[in-house]
Amino acid sequence: MSGDGFGLDFSATETLSEDFRLAYDELEQAAMAAADAVADWGKQRWRNEVRDAGLGDRVANTIRERIFPDRGSAASVSPTISWSSKAPHIVRAFEEGLTIRAGDTKWLVIPTENAPKRARVVGIDGRIRRGRNYLIVQAERQFGRLNLIKVPGKNMALLTARRLRRRRGKRGGYAPASASALKRRDYEDSVVLFVLVPAVKMPRRLDRDEIERAIGAEGLERFARALADVIERNFGPEGAP
Repeated sequence: MSGDGFGLDFSATETLSEDFRLAYDELEQAAMAAADAVADWGKQRWRNEVRDAGLGDRVANTIRERIFPDRGSAASVSPTISWSSKAPHIVRAFEEGLTIRAGDTKWLVIPTENAPKRARVVGIDGRIRRGRNYLIVQAERQFGRLNLIKVPGKNMALLTARRLRRRRGKRGGYAPASASALKRRDYEDSVVLFVLVPAVKMPRRLDRDEIERAIGAEGLERFARALADVIERNFGPEGAP
């Protein structure tokens, strides 16, 4: 201020810059919140598609989402979202319709609904072995020696068990026929436990392009809505400074 008046320095640029900085910070948070929502929506969409393809909850639950930057880092107006599976070989087989062939052995062994659902056997080293690789061993422990039956005219075979009786009640499945059941002839003479084939063509049940289009459309809508809300709050009639 001088003796003949006063002056006032005012910078509209600095004021607008501060307004934009605050709006930008808010936009970053809105973008990250939208990314969280899209990531979860996409994960559920992928999991539902995997279930609908008949792969079950175990494979479906291997689908995971990831956001970059993560919540422990600085926010971003352009976060990246990705989805992946911890069982990529299974998911890829049903995406591409791959042909799976027997490796070092002649046959692929496919359990039927009559086979044991899980195996728990003791190896020669005394350790307990679990998993599908031991289902035939488990079946022979339960039902006795299995029979190999070649299917006439086809490159396939069956592993069957003889003289089994279907269990009643919730447990279901089969058990060896008791002496009284054998006497009454209350049993099935041959039950197919495994189908043996040299190769199997996996049906193409997952359409990655369709899933990605659906997730992309959902993402665009959510991010556009988040941007519009921030603009309205900060620069609309009610939010304008």
